[in-house]
Amino acid sequence: MRLEVFKDFELVDMLYEFESFRGVRKYRGAGDFELVLNNLDSMDTLEIGNCILLHNDCYIIEDFSKYKNMENKLKLEISGRHLNSLLDRRAVSLVTVNTAQTYEVQMYSLVQNNFITAADPNRRISNFVNASLKGYSQIPTTQYELKNMTVLEALTEMAANGNLGFMVNYDIENQQYIFEIYQGQDKTEDVFFSEEFGNILDSEVYKRTSDSKNVVYLNNEGTLTAVGSGSGINRKESIITGNDISFAREELYRRAEVTSADCQIALTEQFIYREDWDLGDTVSFIDKTLGFIVEKPILEITEYYTDKLDVEVVFGDRIPTMIERLKGRW
Repeated sequence: MRLEVFKDFELVDMLYEFESFRGVRKYRGAGDFELVLNNLDSMDTLEIGNCILLHNDCYIIEDFSKYKNMENKLKLEISGRHLNSLLDRRAVSLVTVNTAQTYEVQMYSLVQNNFITAADPNRRISNFVNASLKGYSQIPTTQYELKNMTVLEALTEMAANGNLGFMVNYDIENQQYIFEIYQGQDKTEDVFFSEEFGNILDSEVYKRTSDSKNVVYLNNEGTLTAVGSGSGINRKESIITGNDISFAREELYRRAEVTSADCQIALTEQFIYREDWDLGDTVSFIDKTLGFIVEKPILEITEYYTDKLDVEVVFGDRIPTMIERLKGRW
């Protein structure tokens, strides 16, 4: 396995020997990476700001450390985040998500206005471009606002609401950063993960319903506005104070039932990684001991390279926090 190192879109090094490489790919957001080497031979090319390319995924070097381990052996640790983290370098005070345009159009507009044609020329990146529209039809059902956050955070929330993913691609030939919105494929009838099938080495199943709500009331000086739906014994209400309907939507999203599975995948020829299934695809996870079936999109893939490739996959409604994992663990 080879890691390619680029500086300003020019290849400056290729790494064949290293102790380990861990890269996190995310359907929404920006994953991180960590590279550990046993010598300083590539120190000159592994500069902060340079990029490491693996397959189609690009990671920006942001940190490094040199140390000796418990066996007194020299180690060089290089770390950083996926190229998507460029979207974390611009902040917005207000984004109004409207019901007149699709999520795809509004997400591209957000990037256009903050990276490509920003009013302040200092906020522009000259070789940052948007990919072409694919025509995804998801439209917000109600207007809401996102306030005081980075563009990455805003895009992550919009993509989650619109069931979309996004990625910043490193286009070497044209020397461009290309922001692209995409949607995984439905593979539930084609790709199955289960210990019974021999393609799962270990798994952690997570489900939280104890503090879920399906109806949220927004109390605006005594006027109540309901968001969500539910009836009878299955209706679970919450109430918050505010004057913006987006607060109720955020609360409803935060209090939704969460189902996810974190699996260590056995890479077999039965379902080939990056060919039969990949980031964003909706697949089937089956745990017969629990009578548990999850048909959810793949939200995160962690690749571990040592003397071989190991893969961990998280799929579900969203990636639960550590506290949620501890509260909802079976």
